[in-house]
This record gives sequence, structure tokens and C-alpha cells, in this order.
Amino acid sequence: SRQLATMQSVFAMQLAAMQPGAAVAAPAPEAQPQAAPAPLPAPQAAPAPAAVKPHPKKAAVEIKGLFKDFMKRSEFTPQQTAHAEKLAKVWNALSPTSKRIAELDRENLAGPRTMIGFKPEWKELVYPLIVDHAEGAYVWDADGRRYIDVTGGFGAALFGHGPKFITEALERELATGWPLGPQRERTGRVARKLCEITGQERAAFFTTGTESTMVATRLARAVTKKPLIAIFTGAFHGSFDGLLAAGWIEPDKKGFASVPITDGTTEGMVEDVIVLKYGEPDSLEVVKNNADRLAAVLVEPIQSRNPALQPEAFVKELRRITEENDIALIFDEMITGFRMAPGGMQEIWGVRADMTTYGKVLGGGMPIGCVAGKRRFLDAIDGGAWHYGDESLPGVHTAFVAGTFNQHALSMAAAEAVLDRIAEEGPGLARRLAAMTEDLCRRCDALFEKYGAPVRTSHYGSLFRLEFREKSEILDFHLLCDGIFVWEGRNCFLSAAHTEADVDAFVAAVEKGLKSMKDDGWFEPAQPEEGKKASAAGEVRGSDFFTR
Repeated sequence: SRQLATMQSVFAMQLAAMQPGAAVAAPAPEAQPQAAPAPLPAPQAAPAPAAVKPHPKKAAVEIKGLFKDFMKRSEFTPQQTAHAEKLAKVWNALSPTSKRIAELDRENLAGPRTMIGFKPEWKELVYPLIVDHAEGAYVWDADGRRYIDVTGGFGAALFGHGPKFITEALERELATGWPLGPQRERTGRVARKLCEITGQERAAFFTTGTESTMVATRLARAVTKKPLIAIFTGAFHGSFDGLLAAGWIEPDKKGFASVPITDGTTEGMVEDVIVLKYGEPDSLEVVKNNADRLAAVLVEPIQSRNPALQPEAFVKELRRITEENDIALIFDEMITGFRMAPGGMQEIWGVRADMTTYGKVLGGGMPIGCVAGKRRFLDAIDGGAWHYGDESLPGVHTAFVAGTFNQHALSMAAAEAVLDRIAEEGPGLARRLAAMTEDLCRRCDALFEKYGAPVRTSHYGSLFRLEFREKSEILDFHLLCDGIFVWEGRNCFLSAAHTEADVDAFVAAVEKGLKSMKDDGWFEPAQPEEGKKASAAGEVRGSDFFTR
């Protein structure tokens, strides 16, 4: 019981220490045994240990992760329910094999994407499209039906599916036996090409984007010798437990508390994470006030879930503050890297981060992650560069970094082909795709206004999203019925393989779906909007890069 009481005391100290300005007393020392103790009275029940008081805000937080209560509710009118049932019959008739395989797989194959978009009212609509093959901007499902793909490999397929120059590079590598273990000459060549295009000094390659953000934050802590990492609400940095945090800042703009956003991640994994609001001046004050303990600020410069928010001035000021206070600035360019410009957002905004994480486009469809940046941080992977024939040594303290499939031969072959094509295309490709995306979004927004639909687009470069309200996401299923493959997560991309005709077909499918929904009473009469697309930072357009 004494051990339990001591542990409770320590826990109480840790929780109290999270309160700003709290003075924490040391636990009282345990009484030392004395020689020849006096006879003890009859034993009594030990008092219950004092309850540990959690952070008042944490006490009110229930961590549900991604769980949703799918109880059927009366959210839909009878007319809307009939509409969903009618649409389900159409979609089921168009994709019977996909539905059959989804039902078959559910017992043995666990995958979170199979439940995205689920509502009891349209249960019969929800199953993943089973694709047989893909080429360019199109995929063909298991029933032989063709779709224009705007999911784009979640952002990886900048050049479309199976482009010849990547396929040929993979075929050449397959012919060598793609050895796993020995170093390949190509790996160093890929690093040099990446550094030349992006302006980085060194690069390391991994298998996933999640590994890359995990390693980047570890390197920041190892080099700066500081514990805290700051992230921003609305950003997505993969599935590493140490970044799956939500939280709040105390009124003094120094104290903070963070909680996990998912079941299975402990509070201990995120207790050294500060969660800030992106683009808000107060966030800069929090960074300054915690500078002595901040190892890094991790930024998704254009947030893939909120691309209309483009706080260029905020990020430039953040760069100044981090530079002055020995805080690593890490750009997560998983989506923006190579897609928005050869040098990513750092080229567009003229901001040089200390480290940058890449993936998606870089792999050309193969699994890849990358951390690139300044020698000061990347040297902590291998001790730094040294040379033969002199006194040089790998003298930098290193952090633990490893992975069986890092620098995989097939991924490196695809990455080299992608980098060569990026260098050849220059910024022209990004600008052309941005113009197509701007046109698509402008035309769709006009239709949403025309039909009074609670939907709007949000976009930057060749990334766009359909932002739904009031159950209007059923439009996704209308698009599927009309041959447009939109991932349920709603991030959409145009690629070098898309044509103006594909854009026209997308817009036509949107209008057809809206008309059907309006005819069945899905929308209220259109209301004029005020402050459309206003962001928290007041910045909606951050650069004229795409129009230069």
C-alpha cells in the first residue's frame, strides 16, 4: 500500500506540474524503520489512497478515436431516405462485383477505408470500389467499368497511373533481382538529384511518410537536446503515436496540455507535444514562450485538409522565430513536395526549413518516405560525412534510425525516374495543373450556388477538396455512378494525365448529381454567403506562383 501511495503521489506531481505556475512539493519521505519497534495496535484497514486530480480540461475529454455511434437516427426526411435507397439500387447494379467482394472480405480483411462515409441511412451504398487495372487518369473496376480517377493515389500519382517512364525504370530494376540489403549505386544518385532540385544538403530514405515524420522529430530532439514538438490543428502527419495529439494552450500562452486523438495512444506519447492554431499570431507567442524547451515546430505548409488556408506571412515569421531560438523548423511536404513546384512550398514561399519530409509523388506509386535537410540534423543519422586518406571521423552523436525496407531498390528506381522528369518539366507542369484545378473549382462552385447546395470547393495548386455540409456528401456516390472515382476522404488531385475533357466530365457529373438531389428535396433554397473561404489567418491566397 505504501508503494501504491508513493506512485499516486508521483502521478499527482506530474499532473500538477502541467499546470502553469504551479509549485509542486516533493513527496514526503517514507518513515525509516527503527530498531526494536514498540508493539503495534491491532491492524486496521488502510485508508484509501488520495484521488489523483487530473488536469481539469483533460478530465472532461473522452478519447473516442475514430469511433462513431452509428445508431440510426431520424436525420433524413422520408424523401431523402427514398433518394438514398434509389441511388443504392443504381450503384449496386453498376458495381455488383465490388459489393460482393467487399462483403466477402469483411470477415478476414481489416481496413479503415471500408467504413469511411458510412451512414445507416445509406448502408447499401458503402463499399470500396474494387479496381482491376489502371492507366493514366483512369481506373477500371472489377466489372470492367471505367472511371476518371481524381483520387490520384492519395496524391502520389502526379503523372497518372503506370506512366511509361516509371514502368520502364521498374522493369530494368526487376531484371537485376532488386537485392535487399546491399547498398546500390542508384541510392546515392537519387539523394544527389533530390538535393539539387530542392536545395537540401542531405537526404535519407524510408518506406512511409509516417516513418519520415517520426525520424525528423527524433532528429530534432537529438540535435537540439530539447523535448517538445509543436504541431498545428488541421495538419496531418501520418500515424506515429507521438504526433496523434489534440490539445489547448493556457491563457499565459506558455502552459499547455495535450491528449491523444485515438484509442490505443497513451497520454505519455503526446505529453511533449504542443498543439497550436495554424496562422494565428498567438501561436507565435506560444513558440517564443516555450523556446527553451521546443525542439521543433512541424508544419504542413498547405494543409491537405484545409488547402484554402495559406498563411505565408505567418510561416515566414515562424521561420524567423525558430531560427533565433535554435528550434528546428520541419516542413511536412508529403503532398506539396514536387507537386506544387519542383522545390515545393519552400520554393514558392521562399522559406528554407531545417528539415523536410517527402513522399507520395517522389515514389511514383512505390512506397517511399524521405527526410532531407541541413547537415546539422541529417548528420545525426550516420555521424556525418568523413573521407578516406585523412584524419576525418564520423564525429556527430547519432539517434537510432533503421528499417529493413529503407532505400528499397524498386522505390529508388521509381524515385530517380520521377526526379529526372521533375527536373525536365520545371515549374511549368505545376502551373498548368493549377490552372486546370482553378477552372474545375470555379465551375463547380458556380453549380453549388445555382442549386443551393451546401457544398464548396477548397483548393491549392492541383489539390482540391469538396467541402460538404448537411449530409450533402451523398454527392460522392452520384459521382461514382457517373464514372468519377472520388476517394471518400475527399482529397482530390489532377495529374499530368488528366485532360480538359476529363475536367468537363467531372463538372457535368457534379451538375447531374446536384439536379437529382435537388429534385428529391435535398437542398434548402440557396442563401447568399458572406465571407466565403475566409481563413483563420485572413490569408486565402498566399502566392502568385501559379500565375507567373
